[in-house]
Amino acid sequence: MKPPLERNPTKKRHSWWWDSHISPKNSKWLAENLEEMDKQVKEMLQLIEEDGDSFAKKAQMYYQRRPMLVTHVENFYRMYRALAERYDNVTGELRKNISTKLQYQGSLTGSDYGSEMQRSPSPSPEPHKSWTREQSPRAAGFDVFLCNKSNGSPASRKETEDMASQSESDAKSEDGEDDSIAYTLHQRVLELEDELNSANQKLRDTYKKLEVLEEKSLRCHCDSRENGNSSDQSATRGKLQSSQEEINDLQHSLEVLSEKHSRLLGQNKKMEAEIANLKEEFASDTQQFEEKLSQRDAEIVNCRQELAGASQKLLQEKSTNSTVTTELQEAIERIRLKLEKVSNEKSLVESKFNQLEEANSAAEKYSQELSNATERLSEEKFRHEAEILTLHQAIEDLKSKLDSIAQERSLLKSWFADLEQVVERGSSIFPGQPSSVRKFSS
Repeated sequence: MKPPLERNPTKKRHSWWWDSHISPKNSKWLAENLEEMDKQVKEMLQLIEEDGDSFAKKAQMYYQRRPMLVTHVENFYRMYRALAERYDNVTGELRKNISTKLQYQGSLTGSDYGSEMQRSPSPSPEPHKSWTREQSPRAAGFDVFLCNKSNGSPASRKETEDMASQSESDAKSEDGEDDSIAYTLHQRVLELEDELNSANQKLRDTYKKLEVLEEKSLRCHCDSRENGNSSDQSATRGKLQSSQEEINDLQHSLEVLSEKHSRLLGQNKKMEAEIANLKEEFASDTQQFEEKLSQRDAEIVNCRQELAGASQKLLQEKSTNSTVTTELQEAIERIRLKLEKVSNEKSLVESKFNQLEEANSAAEKYSQELSNATERLSEEKFRHEAEILTLHQAIEDLKSKLDSIAQERSLLKSWFADLEQVVERGSSIFPGQPSSVRKFSS
Protein backbone atom coordinates (compact mmCIF):
# COMPACT_ATOMS: atom_id res chain seq x y z
CA MET A 1 0.00 0.00 0.00
CA LYS A 2 1.34 3.40 -0.92
CA PRO A 3 1.88 5.78 1.98
CA PRO A 4 -0.47 8.77 2.01
CA LEU A 5 0.92 11.89 0.52
CA GLU A 6 1.98 14.49 3.01
CA ARG A 7 0.18 17.75 2.60
CA ASN A 8 2.30 20.84 2.57
CA PRO A 9 1.29 23.43 5.13
CA THR A 10 -0.73 25.99 3.24
CA LYS A 11 -0.22 28.58 5.93
CA LYS A 12 3.51 28.65 5.20
CA ARG A 13 3.04 28.45 1.44
CA HIS A 14 0.48 31.28 1.15
CA SER A 15 1.50 33.42 4.09
CA TRP A 16 2.45 36.23 1.71
CA TRP A 17 -1.27 36.79 1.04
CA TRP A 18 -1.58 38.74 4.26
CA ASP A 19 2.00 39.34 5.42
CA SER A 20 2.81 41.46 2.38
CA HIS A 21 -0.01 43.99 2.90
CA ILE A 22 1.02 47.54 3.67
CA SER A 23 -0.92 48.74 6.69
CA PRO A 24 -2.80 51.91 5.69
CA LYS A 25 -2.57 54.64 8.32
CA ASN A 26 -4.64 57.34 6.61
CA SER A 27 -7.93 55.40 6.26
CA LYS A 28 -9.52 53.60 9.20
CA TRP A 29 -12.19 52.05 6.96
CA LEU A 30 -9.57 50.62 4.60
CA ALA A 31 -7.52 49.24 7.51
CA GLU A 32 -10.59 47.52 9.02
CA ASN A 33 -11.54 45.98 5.65
CA LEU A 34 -8.02 44.69 5.05
CA GLU A 35 -7.91 43.22 8.54
CA GLU A 36 -11.26 41.47 7.99
CA MET A 37 -10.06 40.11 4.61
CA ASP A 38 -6.91 38.72 6.27
CA LYS A 39 -9.08 37.04 8.90
CA GLN A 40 -11.34 35.48 6.24
CA VAL A 41 -8.31 34.15 4.31
CA LYS A 42 -6.81 32.55 7.44
CA GLU A 43 -10.14 30.87 8.32
CA MET A 44 -10.54 29.54 4.77
CA LEU A 45 -7.02 28.09 4.80
CA GLN A 46 -7.69 26.49 8.19
CA LEU A 47 -10.88 24.85 6.85
CA ILE A 48 -9.07 23.57 3.75
CA GLU A 49 -6.01 22.19 5.59
CA GLU A 50 -7.85 20.50 8.50
CA ASP A 51 -7.77 16.73 7.99
CA GLY A 52 -9.58 13.70 9.46
CA ASP A 53 -8.41 10.29 10.69
CA SER A 54 -10.57 8.15 8.36
CA PHE A 55 -12.30 8.35 4.99
CA ALA A 56 -15.75 8.66 6.57
CA LYS A 57 -14.59 11.43 8.88
CA LYS A 58 -13.01 13.26 5.94
CA ALA A 59 -16.25 13.05 3.96
CA GLN A 60 -18.28 14.20 6.97
CA MET A 61 -15.90 17.12 7.55
CA TYR A 62 -16.10 18.02 3.84
CA TYR A 63 -19.90 18.19 3.79
CA GLN A 64 -19.98 20.08 7.10
CA ARG A 65 -17.26 22.60 6.22
CA ARG A 66 -18.24 23.23 2.60
CA PRO A 67 -21.07 25.74 3.42
CA MET A 68 -18.74 27.57 5.81
CA LEU A 69 -16.07 27.80 3.13
CA VAL A 70 -18.58 29.04 0.55
CA THR A 71 -19.76 31.69 3.03
CA HIS A 72 -16.18 32.84 3.64
CA VAL A 73 -15.55 33.07 -0.11
CA GLU A 74 -18.72 35.12 -0.62
CA ASN A 75 -17.77 37.49 2.21
CA PHE A 76 -14.23 37.80 0.83
CA TYR A 77 -15.54 38.58 -2.65
CA ARG A 78 -18.04 41.10 -1.22
CA MET A 79 -15.27 42.95 0.62
CA TYR A 80 -13.11 42.85 -2.51
CA ARG A 81 -15.93 44.43 -4.51
CA ALA A 82 -16.36 47.11 -1.83
CA LEU A 83 -12.66 47.94 -1.97
CA ALA A 84 -12.75 48.05 -5.77
CA GLU A 85 -15.76 50.40 -5.74
CA ARG A 86 -14.08 52.59 -3.12
CA TYR A 87 -10.91 52.72 -5.23
CA ASP A 88 -12.95 53.62 -8.33
CA ASN A 89 -14.71 56.43 -6.46
CA VAL A 90 -11.44 57.78 -5.06
CA THR A 91 -9.74 57.75 -8.46
CA GLY A 92 -12.75 59.51 -9.99
CA GLU A 93 -12.62 62.23 -7.33
CA LEU A 94 -8.87 62.58 -7.86
CA ARG A 95 -9.38 63.04 -11.61
CA LYS A 96 -11.99 65.73 -10.95
CA ASN A 97 -9.73 67.50 -8.45
CA ILE A 98 -6.75 67.36 -10.82
CA SER A 99 -8.88 68.69 -13.70
CA THR A 100 -10.15 71.55 -11.50
CA LYS A 101 -6.63 72.40 -10.38
CA LEU A 102 -5.37 72.40 -13.98
CA GLN A 103 -8.13 74.77 -15.07
CA TYR A 104 -7.42 77.06 -12.15
CA GLN A 105 -3.71 77.17 -12.89
CA GLY A 106 -4.43 77.70 -16.59
CA SER A 107 -6.23 80.96 -15.78
CA LEU A 108 -3.07 82.49 -14.34
CA THR A 109 -1.59 85.36 -16.39
CA GLY A 110 1.96 85.67 -17.53
CA SER A 111 2.85 87.99 -14.62
CA ASP A 112 1.32 85.56 -12.18
CA TYR A 113 3.39 82.84 -13.82
CA GLY A 114 6.61 84.80 -13.21
CA SER A 115 5.77 85.54 -9.60
CA GLU A 116 4.78 81.93 -9.10
CA MET A 117 8.24 80.84 -10.25
CA GLN A 118 9.91 83.13 -7.71
CA ARG A 119 7.91 81.83 -4.79
CA SER A 120 8.37 78.38 -3.33
CA PRO A 121 5.72 75.85 -4.44
CA SER A 122 2.86 75.47 -1.97
CA PRO A 123 2.21 71.99 -0.52
CA SER A 124 -0.37 70.00 -2.45
CA PRO A 125 -3.55 68.74 -0.71
CA GLU A 126 -3.46 65.44 1.09
CA PRO A 127 -5.38 63.37 -1.48
CA HIS A 128 -2.80 64.15 -4.18
CA LYS A 129 0.01 62.82 -2.00
CA SER A 130 -1.54 59.37 -2.02
CA TRP A 131 -2.12 59.23 -5.77
CA THR A 132 -0.64 56.66 -8.11
CA ARG A 133 2.99 56.13 -8.87
CA GLU A 134 2.95 58.14 -12.08
CA GLN A 135 2.01 61.40 -10.24
CA SER A 136 5.48 62.04 -8.85
CA PRO A 137 6.80 65.60 -8.24
CA ARG A 138 7.57 67.27 -11.56
CA ALA A 139 10.12 69.89 -12.40
CA ALA A 140 9.37 73.45 -11.33
CA GLY A 141 6.93 75.20 -13.67
CA PHE A 142 5.96 72.10 -15.67
CA ASP A 143 2.51 71.82 -14.06
CA VAL A 144 1.78 75.39 -15.08
CA PHE A 145 2.88 74.69 -18.63
CA LEU A 146 0.66 71.61 -18.88
CA CYS A 147 -2.26 73.56 -17.43
CA ASN A 148 -1.90 76.29 -20.02
CA LYS A 149 -1.87 73.69 -22.77
CA SER A 150 -4.84 71.78 -21.39
CA ASN A 151 -6.78 75.01 -20.82
CA GLY A 152 -6.27 76.06 -24.41
CA SER A 153 -7.13 72.59 -25.83
CA PRO A 154 -10.42 70.96 -24.74
CA ALA A 155 -9.46 67.80 -26.66
CA SER A 156 -6.93 66.90 -23.95
CA ARG A 157 -9.62 66.97 -21.25
CA LYS A 158 -11.84 64.79 -23.43
CA GLU A 159 -8.94 62.36 -23.91
CA THR A 160 -8.50 62.14 -20.12
CA GLU A 161 -12.20 61.34 -19.69
CA ASP A 162 -11.98 58.68 -22.44
CA MET A 163 -9.01 57.09 -20.65
CA ALA A 164 -10.97 57.01 -17.38
CA SER A 165 -14.00 55.37 -19.03
CA GLN A 166 -11.71 52.86 -20.76
CA SER A 167 -10.10 51.90 -17.42
CA GLU A 168 -13.57 51.37 -15.90
CA SER A 169 -14.61 49.13 -18.82
CA ASP A 170 -11.35 47.14 -18.47
CA ALA A 171 -12.06 46.64 -14.76
CA LYS A 172 -15.57 45.36 -15.56
CA SER A 173 -14.22 42.93 -18.18
CA GLU A 174 -11.66 41.61 -15.65
CA ASP A 175 -14.47 41.08 -13.12
CA GLY A 176 -16.40 39.11 -15.76
CA GLU A 177 -13.37 36.90 -16.42
CA ASP A 178 -12.99 36.25 -12.67
CA ASP A 179 -16.68 35.26 -12.45
CA SER A 180 -16.27 32.88 -15.41
CA ILE A 181 -13.22 31.20 -13.84
CA ALA A 182 -15.04 30.85 -10.49
CA TYR A 183 -18.10 29.30 -12.22
CA THR A 184 -15.92 26.78 -14.12
CA LEU A 185 -14.14 25.72 -10.92
CA HIS A 186 -17.50 25.38 -9.12
CA GLN A 187 -18.86 23.12 -11.89
CA ARG A 188 -15.74 20.93 -11.73
CA VAL A 189 -16.12 20.61 -7.94
CA LEU A 190 -19.74 19.47 -8.38
CA GLU A 191 -18.69 16.84 -10.94
CA LEU A 192 -16.04 15.49 -8.58
CA GLU A 193 -18.63 15.33 -5.78
CA ASP A 194 -20.95 13.25 -7.99
CA GLU A 195 -18.13 10.86 -8.91
CA LEU A 196 -17.17 10.51 -5.25
CA ASN A 197 -20.76 9.74 -4.19
CA SER A 198 -21.11 7.14 -6.98
CA ALA A 199 -17.85 5.44 -5.97
CA ASN A 200 -18.92 5.37 -2.32
CA GLN A 201 -22.27 3.77 -3.24
CA LYS A 202 -20.53 1.09 -5.31
CA LEU A 203 -18.15 0.34 -2.45
CA ARG A 204 -21.06 0.00 0.00
CA ASP A 205 -22.83 -2.41 -2.38
CA THR A 206 -19.64 -4.46 -2.70
CA TYR A 207 -19.31 -4.64 1.08
CA LYS A 208 -22.89 -5.92 1.38
CA LYS A 209 -22.33 -8.60 -1.27
CA LEU A 210 -19.15 -9.76 0.45
CA GLU A 211 -20.96 -10.03 3.80
CA VAL A 212 -23.74 -12.12 2.22
CA LEU A 213 -21.14 -14.33 0.54
CA GLU A 214 -19.33 -14.90 3.85
CA GLU A 215 -22.61 -15.93 5.52
CA LYS A 216 -23.36 -18.37 2.70
CA SER A 217 -19.87 -19.85 2.93
CA LEU A 218 -20.26 -20.35 6.68
CA ARG A 219 -23.63 -22.05 6.19
CA CYS A 220 -22.14 -24.34 3.56
CA HIS A 221 -19.30 -25.20 5.90
CA CYS A 222 -21.69 -26.07 8.75
CA ASP A 223 -23.98 -28.11 6.49
CA SER A 224 -21.05 -30.14 5.16
CA ARG A 225 -20.04 -31.02 8.72
CA GLU A 226 -23.51 -32.03 9.93
CA ASN A 227 -24.75 -33.98 6.88
CA GLY A 228 -22.92 -36.47 4.66
CA ASN A 229 -25.61 -37.86 2.30
CA SER A 230 -25.74 -37.22 -1.43
CA SER A 231 -28.60 -34.70 -1.30
CA ASP A 232 -26.63 -32.48 1.11
CA GLN A 233 -23.59 -32.83 -1.11
CA SER A 234 -25.52 -31.71 -4.16
CA ALA A 235 -26.94 -28.77 -2.17
CA THR A 236 -23.42 -27.92 -1.05
CA ARG A 237 -22.23 -28.06 -4.64
CA GLY A 238 -25.06 -25.75 -5.66
CA LYS A 239 -24.17 -23.31 -2.93
CA LEU A 240 -20.52 -23.47 -3.93
CA GLN A 241 -21.47 -22.84 -7.53
CA SER A 242 -23.62 -19.83 -6.59
CA SER A 243 -20.81 -18.56 -4.37
CA GLN A 244 -18.40 -18.93 -7.27
CA GLU A 245 -20.76 -16.95 -9.51
CA GLU A 246 -21.04 -14.20 -6.92
CA ILE A 247 -17.25 -14.15 -6.63
CA ASN A 248 -17.04 -13.76 -10.40
CA ASP A 249 -19.49 -10.85 -10.19
CA LEU A 250 -17.40 -9.28 -7.45
CA GLN A 251 -14.28 -9.77 -9.54
CA HIS A 252 -16.02 -8.02 -12.43
CA SER A 253 -16.94 -5.16 -10.08
CA LEU A 254 -13.34 -5.05 -8.92
CA GLU A 255 -12.16 -4.85 -12.53
CA VAL A 256 -14.56 -1.95 -13.12
CA LEU A 257 -13.20 -0.19 -10.04
CA SER A 258 -9.67 -0.90 -11.22
CA GLU A 259 -10.45 0.65 -14.60
CA LYS A 260 -11.91 3.68 -12.86
CA HIS A 261 -8.82 3.83 -10.66
CA SER A 262 -6.60 3.71 -13.75
CA ARG A 263 -8.69 6.42 -15.39
CA LEU A 264 -8.34 8.65 -12.34
CA LEU A 265 -4.60 7.97 -12.32
CA GLY A 266 -4.46 9.04 -15.97
CA GLN A 267 -6.43 12.18 -15.19
CA ASN A 268 -4.12 12.86 -12.27
CA LYS A 269 -1.05 12.51 -14.49
CA LYS A 270 -2.67 14.73 -17.09
CA MET A 271 -3.47 17.37 -14.48
CA GLU A 272 0.08 17.13 -13.13
CA ALA A 273 1.40 17.71 -16.64
CA GLU A 274 -0.95 20.68 -17.06
CA ILE A 275 0.14 22.03 -13.70
CA ALA A 276 3.79 21.65 -14.71
CA ASN A 277 3.05 23.52 -17.94
CA LEU A 278 1.22 26.21 -15.99
CA LYS A 279 4.16 26.49 -13.62
CA GLU A 280 6.54 26.84 -16.57
CA GLU A 281 4.28 29.45 -18.15
CA PHE A 282 3.96 31.17 -14.79
CA ALA A 283 7.75 31.24 -14.38
CA SER A 284 8.22 32.48 -17.94
CA ASP A 285 5.51 35.15 -17.54
CA THR A 286 7.00 36.14 -14.19
CA GLN A 287 10.43 36.57 -15.75
CA GLN A 288 8.95 38.52 -18.67
CA PHE A 289 6.95 40.62 -16.23
CA GLU A 290 10.05 41.42 -14.20
CA GLU A 291 11.98 42.28 -17.36
CA LYS A 292 9.14 44.46 -18.65
CA LEU A 293 8.80 46.04 -15.22
CA SER A 294 12.49 46.90 -15.10
CA GLN A 295 12.28 48.24 -18.65
CA ARG A 296 9.22 50.32 -17.78
CA ASP A 297 10.92 51.65 -14.66
CA ALA A 298 14.00 52.57 -16.69
CA GLU A 299 11.82 54.21 -19.34
CA ILE A 300 9.89 56.09 -16.65
CA VAL A 301 13.14 57.34 -15.10
CA ASN A 302 14.48 58.36 -18.51
CA CYS A 303 11.20 60.04 -19.39
CA ARG A 304 11.19 61.94 -16.13
CA GLN A 305 14.78 63.01 -16.66
CA GLU A 306 14.02 64.08 -20.21
CA LEU A 307 10.88 65.81 -19.00
CA ALA A 308 12.75 67.72 -16.30
CA GLY A 309 15.50 68.72 -18.73
CA ALA A 310 13.02 69.79 -21.37
CA SER A 311 11.05 71.82 -18.83
CA GLN A 312 14.18 73.59 -17.57
CA LYS A 313 15.30 74.30 -21.10
CA LEU A 314 11.84 75.59 -21.93
CA LEU A 315 11.91 78.00 -18.99
CA GLN A 316 15.33 79.35 -20.05
CA GLU A 317 14.56 79.86 -23.75
CA LYS A 318 10.87 80.78 -23.69
CA SER A 319 11.44 84.57 -23.72
CA THR A 320 13.88 84.51 -26.67
CA ASN A 321 12.74 81.86 -29.08
CA SER A 322 9.04 81.07 -29.46
CA THR A 323 9.68 78.51 -32.22
CA VAL A 324 11.96 76.42 -30.01
CA THR A 325 9.41 76.75 -27.22
CA THR A 326 6.68 75.32 -29.43
CA GLU A 327 8.85 72.37 -30.46
CA LEU A 328 9.76 71.68 -26.85
CA GLN A 329 6.08 71.80 -25.89
CA GLU A 330 5.30 69.19 -28.53
CA ALA A 331 8.22 67.00 -27.41
CA ILE A 332 7.11 67.24 -23.78
CA GLU A 333 3.55 66.31 -24.74
CA ARG A 334 4.81 63.25 -26.65
CA ILE A 335 6.93 62.22 -23.68
CA ARG A 336 3.97 62.67 -21.34
CA LEU A 337 1.75 60.50 -23.55
CA LYS A 338 4.49 57.89 -23.79
CA LEU A 339 4.82 57.92 -19.99
CA GLU A 340 1.08 57.40 -19.58
CA LYS A 341 1.13 54.56 -22.13
CA VAL A 342 4.02 52.85 -20.34
CA SER A 343 2.22 53.20 -17.00
CA ASN A 344 -0.97 51.65 -18.43
CA GLU A 345 1.01 48.74 -19.92
CA LYS A 346 2.65 48.18 -16.55
CA SER A 347 -0.78 48.04 -14.86
CA LEU A 348 -2.02 45.49 -17.41
CA VAL A 349 1.07 43.32 -16.90
CA GLU A 350 0.58 43.43 -13.12
CA SER A 351 -3.08 42.38 -13.53
CA LYS A 352 -2.04 39.44 -15.77
CA PHE A 353 0.57 38.43 -13.18
CA ASN A 354 -2.09 38.30 -10.42
CA GLN A 355 -4.42 36.21 -12.61
CA LEU A 356 -1.64 33.71 -13.29
CA GLU A 357 -0.93 33.41 -9.58
CA GLU A 358 -4.61 32.69 -8.83
CA ALA A 359 -4.78 30.08 -11.62
CA ASN A 360 -1.63 28.39 -10.32
CA SER A 361 -3.05 28.20 -6.79
CA ALA A 362 -6.34 26.69 -8.04
CA ALA A 363 -4.47 24.09 -10.13
CA GLU A 364 -2.35 23.04 -7.15
CA LYS A 365 -5.45 22.62 -5.01
CA TYR A 366 -7.21 20.52 -7.69
CA SER A 367 -4.12 18.29 -8.10
CA GLN A 368 -4.04 17.65 -4.33
CA GLU A 369 -7.73 16.65 -4.34
CA LEU A 370 -7.15 14.20 -7.23
CA SER A 371 -4.16 12.66 -5.42
CA ASN A 372 -6.25 12.10 -2.28
CA ALA A 373 -9.08 10.47 -4.29
CA THR A 374 -6.59 8.19 -6.07
CA GLU A 375 -5.08 7.04 -2.78
CA ARG A 376 -8.51 6.25 -1.33
CA LEU A 377 -9.46 4.15 -4.38
CA SER A 378 -6.13 2.28 -4.16
CA GLU A 379 -6.78 1.39 -0.52
CA GLU A 380 -10.29 0.13 -1.33
CA LYS A 381 -8.95 -1.93 -4.23
CA PHE A 382 -6.32 -3.65 -2.05
CA ARG A 383 -8.92 -4.39 0.63
CA HIS A 384 -11.27 -6.04 -1.91
CA GLU A 385 -8.46 -8.16 -3.32
CA ALA A 386 -7.55 -9.41 0.19
CA GLU A 387 -11.19 -10.33 0.91
CA ILE A 388 -11.51 -12.23 -2.39
CA LEU A 389 -8.36 -14.21 -1.62
CA THR A 390 -9.83 -15.14 1.78
CA LEU A 391 -13.04 -16.37 0.12
CA HIS A 392 -11.06 -18.42 -2.40
CA GLN A 393 -9.23 -20.12 0.47
CA ALA A 394 -12.53 -20.92 2.21
CA ILE A 395 -13.91 -22.48 -1.00
CA GLU A 396 -10.80 -24.62 -1.39
CA ASP A 397 -11.26 -25.87 2.19
CA LEU A 398 -14.90 -26.76 1.44
CA LYS A 399 -13.87 -28.64 -1.70
CA SER A 400 -11.28 -30.68 0.22
CA LYS A 401 -13.89 -31.56 2.88
CA LEU A 402 -16.34 -32.55 0.14
CA ASP A 403 -13.73 -34.91 -1.32
CA SER A 404 -13.17 -36.51 2.10
CA ILE A 405 -16.95 -37.03 2.48
CA ALA A 406 -17.07 -38.69 -0.96
CA GLN A 407 -14.26 -41.04 0.05
CA GLU A 408 -16.12 -41.97 3.24
CA ARG A 409 -19.23 -42.67 1.20
CA SER A 410 -17.33 -44.99 -1.16
CA LEU A 411 -15.91 -46.82 1.86
CA LEU A 412 -19.42 -47.24 3.28
CA LYS A 413 -20.68 -48.61 -0.04
CA SER A 414 -17.87 -51.18 -0.18
CA TRP A 415 -18.56 -52.14 3.45
CA PHE A 416 -22.27 -52.66 2.67
CA ALA A 417 -21.37 -54.79 -0.36
CA ASP A 418 -19.12 -57.01 1.80
CA LEU A 419 -21.88 -57.24 4.38
CA GLU A 420 -24.40 -58.37 1.76
CA GLN A 421 -21.99 -61.08 0.61
CA VAL A 422 -21.62 -62.28 4.20
CA VAL A 423 -25.41 -62.32 4.58
CA GLU A 424 -25.83 -64.33 1.39
CA ARG A 425 -23.25 -66.85 2.56
CA GLY A 426 -25.02 -67.08 5.93
CA SER A 427 -28.35 -67.71 4.24
CA SER A 428 -26.81 -70.58 2.27
CA ILE A 429 -25.36 -72.07 5.48
CA PHE A 430 -28.50 -71.44 7.56
CA PRO A 431 -31.42 -71.82 5.17
CA GLY A 432 -33.91 -71.83 8.01
CA GLN A 433 -33.40 -68.12 8.76
CA PRO A 434 -33.68 -66.22 5.50
CA SER A 435 -36.21 -63.66 6.77
CA SER A 436 -34.04 -62.52 9.64
CA VAL A 437 -31.03 -62.16 7.34
CA ARG A 438 -33.03 -60.12 4.83
CA LYS A 439 -34.34 -58.01 7.70
CA PHE A 440 -30.83 -57.48 8.94
CA SER A 441 -29.59 -56.62 5.45
CA SER A 442 -32.42 -54.18 4.93
